Amino acid sequence: MVSRLNDATKVFTPHWKNFQNEIVRNNYMPFDPHNGEAIETEIQKFTTDHKTAHDNTGKWNDKIGEDFSDEIRDQTQIRNRLNKVSQLT
Repeated sequence: MVSRLNDATKVFTPHWKNFQNEIVRNNYMPFDPHNGEAIETEIQKFTTDHKTAHDNTGKWNDKIGEDFSDEIRDQTQIRNRLNKVSQLT
């Protein structure tokens, strides 16, 4: 797992086809709920299986940052705000 420090510079990209294949390969056993504890156990197993499949089928990539100056970023923000105002009126 990546630390919090790397979360600012990295983004997780899942590979959805591999994720689907991983889920299909999981063993499925029919579930017959008898009580609340059995349901909670099954939900926990389901969540764990999906989280594990998601984590195993993706990869961490570097975020692509914007290389714009502060002035251009400010102008873009002003333009977007003006566009929003014009759409609302």
